[in-house]
Amino acid sequence: MKLRIFFNFLNLILLSLCLACGGSTDGTVSGSGTSVPAAPTGFSATAGNGQLSLSWTAVGGASSYSVYYGTSTGVTKANGTKISGITTNSYTQTGLTNYTPYYYIVTASNDAGEGDASSETSAYPLSYSKVFVYALEGGGTIRPFLMDQSSGALTAGTDVSTASSSTNLSGDASAKFLFSLRYNSSLSKYQIYPFTINQTTGALTLGSLTNQADLTGPFSVSGSYLYAPNWHDDDIIIYSINQSSADLSASTTVSTGSGSSPPASVLSPDGAYLYVLAPGLSYLKAYSVNSSSGNLTLSSLSSTPSSSMGLVISPSGSLIYVYTASALRPFTVSGSTVSAGSDISVSSSPDRAVFSGNSAFLFIRNSSSTVIRYAVNSSSGALSGATQVLNSVTAMGADPTGRFLYTWAGTSIVVYSINQSTGALTQAATATGPSNPVYIFGTGIPQS
Repeated sequence: MKLRIFFNFLNLILLSLCLACGGSTDGTVSGSGTSVPAAPTGFSATAGNGQLSLSWTAVGGASSYSVYYGTSTGVTKANGTKISGITTNSYTQTGLTNYTPYYYIVTASNDAGEGDASSETSAYPLSYSKVFVYALEGGGTIRPFLMDQSSGALTAGTDVSTASSSTNLSGDASAKFLFSLRYNSSLSKYQIYPFTINQTTGALTLGSLTNQADLTGPFSVSGSYLYAPNWHDDDIIIYSINQSSADLSASTTVSTGSGSSPPASVLSPDGAYLYVLAPGLSYLKAYSVNSSSGNLTLSSLSSTPSSSMGLVISPSGSLIYVYTASALRPFTVSGSTVSAGSDISVSSSPDRAVFSGNSAFLFIRNSSSTVIRYAVNSSSGALSGATQVLNSVTAMGADPTGRFLYTWAGTSIVVYSINQSTGALTQAATATGPSNPVYIFGTGIPQS
């Protein structure tokens, strides 16, 4: 009897010690009598430029949250990279790579410990909130497309008709305006068709036409100004753009030199410089751009072949290629400083050139309707590994991210994804375009 009383007394002492240390008589993990929080729900991710904004439903009893992430699906607390100490039910992760998918789970914690993980969510940061692609056919029809930034697939909108003898398309870097150029034989003048772009659908609304003799395009378009090479009068016409209607009014002209016959120009990606071909004088001219007035100031000259026909600038803005019927001449670029490299011979005359998004590969469509891929030396601009990758391509363009190449023949637009490491093309989607392909132009609304 005394022994039983002793053991009962001992059990009471042990139980008291257990409770004093935060233990539980029912076997649950607890702290100060509190259970760990439940797994968060309503977990989602919203894309930004180089960042993702995460949010979830607040969990009762939680004092903090932890996010785990990775670049492949199947993230767990064991294999994910942990971000801890989050005290609200949202978190924005910055410094991410655009168009790289990221996968996330989130947990809630309190004094009792960390609870179970949420279900996984994923997203990828975007350079653009919307991307539009426009296909122009010779009869003047423009077909707008909304591009799926994951697959490159195109969803067609409503066609817009201009007129026959249309040649090319130009637009600004923010997808506010689109311009089509065509020759009106009855007026013996070129006409610029200005359009505003619907920021949701990409639909086009036509403004008032501008008539001008002897223009060439595509044009260089900033947010407020359009720069049109006038080969007959040896100058660049600077048009101011009405921000509501896209209508143009000529504000001034800048001479490119007597006999220069400028056929083309390109803006630097930041809009600070305009590079103008002046083949009649065998120059590539660099002008600084006044962002307020649109005026141009000549900064430098570099030698080009007298037979130069067109040029293209890399997405990085560090390289320009000028092309003739038989060669490409690379230029390294740093602001107004433009330095020529050695010519690269080509077998057929180039008529369109586009870069991959990382500027590592250059795709040239030529007069034989073939597409040649080159690897680009980022330091010198030298090209290597010329490879014919496509045939029977009537028109070619790229989306503004340089991740997708669009080719057009007949009524079929074929979308290829561009491997940014190898330059390899993989067919990703197809779409139906108008019947007489002339030009493809891609633009996008920059993501905030």
